[in-house]
Amino acid sequence: MNFRILMVSRSILRDMFAKNCALFGSRFVRSTETGKRHMRSVAQALRYFTLRYRVMKDDVLLFRIKFSLSTMAAIKEDVPSTSPSEEPVEKIAKKEVSKTSLEKHIRSLPGTDSSRTVNVAVSSRALFDLEEENEIFEKKGLEEYIQLQVSREDKFLKPGSAFPFIKALENVNAKLREIDPNEREIFSIALMSHNNANVGIRLQKSIDHYGLIVTRMALTGGTSPVEYLKAFNITLFLTSYEDQVTEAIHRGTSLHRFILGPTGDVIVGTSDSQCARGSIPGLGVICFPAAVMSLQPMNNPSETQLRIAFDLDAVLFSDESEKVFKAKGLDAYIEYELQNREIPLTEGPLKPFAEKIGRMQKKFDRSKKESCPIRTYIVTSRDAVLGQRALKTLREWGLEIDECFFMAGAAKDEVLKAINPHIFFDDQITHVARAREKGTPSGYVTHGISREYDAKKREQAKKDLTNAK
Repeated sequence: MNFRILMVSRSILRDMFAKNCALFGSRFVRSTETGKRHMRSVAQALRYFTLRYRVMKDDVLLFRIKFSLSTMAAIKEDVPSTSPSEEPVEKIAKKEVSKTSLEKHIRSLPGTDSSRTVNVAVSSRALFDLEEENEIFEKKGLEEYIQLQVSREDKFLKPGSAFPFIKALENVNAKLREIDPNEREIFSIALMSHNNANVGIRLQKSIDHYGLIVTRMALTGGTSPVEYLKAFNITLFLTSYEDQVTEAIHRGTSLHRFILGPTGDVIVGTSDSQCARGSIPGLGVICFPAAVMSLQPMNNPSETQLRIAFDLDAVLFSDESEKVFKAKGLDAYIEYELQNREIPLTEGPLKPFAEKIGRMQKKFDRSKKESCPIRTYIVTSRDAVLGQRALKTLREWGLEIDECFFMAGAAKDEVLKAINPHIFFDDQITHVARAREKGTPSGYVTHGISREYDAKKREQAKKDLTNAK
C-alpha cells in the first residue's frame, strides 16, 4: 500500500484536485481500466466536496488517499470508496452526515495535528536547485524571474541540498506507520518560501514528480517566512538565506523559549510581554531551530536510515564555553570546563529538534544498528577529556546519541564523509564549508560567539586593507 497526501489551498482547490488525481492515476494505474475509473470517481468526489463545503476554517482541505499498487481495488476511509459499478458521486457525498463530521474526520487523520507532528519547514532554494533562476531575479528583477518560472512549469527542478534530508524524513514516517498506522507523532513537511505565488505551480509539479509529501505551503511574496514560523508551529527551519536563520533563532515566542543572559546562563519562564517590550537588557531570545543550506555537490546518503550529525557548542549547547575560550584563551577554557564538569551545559538552538528526534528513536528497536531508521551522531572539536561534561549534559537531558566523535580540534570533513549523513549542523563556517566540499549536506547555524568573532575579524581585515591603500 502506497500512501499519498493531497493538500490544496483555497485559491487552487477546484483545479488541482482533478489534476493531481489524474496525475496519480496515470503514474500508478495507467495500465488498468479499473484503476482509471476509480481515479476519475475520486476526482469527481473531491470536486463535489470542494463545491459543497468550500474550505474548512483553516483554509485548507486535507485528504489522505490510500492507493493499492497491485489492484487499486478500493480507496478507503478518507474518501468514500467506489465499487466497480461506479456509484454516482452525489450518493457518495450524501453518505457524509454533515460538514462538521467531515471536518472532524479529516482532523483525526495521522499527521494533521501540527501540535503533535514534528514540523520541518524548508525553503524552495534549499529543497530545489534554483540558482539559475535566482541569478535572473538578482540581475533582471522580479517580473522576468516570474516569467521564466512560468515558462518552465513543465520542467522539473533538480534536487537541492536539503532534498535528501526531506526524503529521508518520509522514510521514517513510513516505518512509524508500520508499527502503528495511527501514529500521530510523525514528520510534517512545509515548504515556506518568500517566492511569488505564481511560482507555486512549478514547485508543486516538482514535488509531485519526486513523490514528496509536502503537506503545507507558504508563498509569502517577498515577506520573510520567519513571520509565519509560529503559526506553522515549526520545529526546524532550513533555508538558503542567512539573515532568515539568524532572525528565526533569535525570534522570541512561547515556543521552545529560553533566555540567554550575558554570560550564557539560561533564564526560563520570562514572560512574553517582557520579551516584547525588550525590558530585559543584554538578553537574547532563542526560539526556532534553523540552519542555512546552500547548493553543493552531494553524496548519496542511505535511503533506509535517516542520519543526522550535530556539533555541540552553540548548536546543541549554548556558547558559554566558547565565550571563555574566545575571551581568555585555551588554558582558561580547559580550566573552566574541568571546574564545571558536573554542571550540565545550557541549551543551544538545535536542542528542541534533537529532543524530538530522540523521542522518535525510542519508538524503534535500537538494539541493532540496522533496525532503527534514525541514527544520530556528535562530531565536535572538543577532546575526549572535555567531552565528559558534554556526555553528562546529554545524559541529564535524556538524549541518547548513537555515535560520538571528539576531534580535539582536528578537521571534521573526513569523519563526516565516512558517516555520510543526510545533514550536519555546525556553527562554524569553516567546518561547514569543508564538509560541503566533501559532499556532506550541511546546515550553518548562525548563532554564537564564534560567528560574532569571525565577523569582527572580517571587518577588521577590511579596515586594515583600506588603511593599507
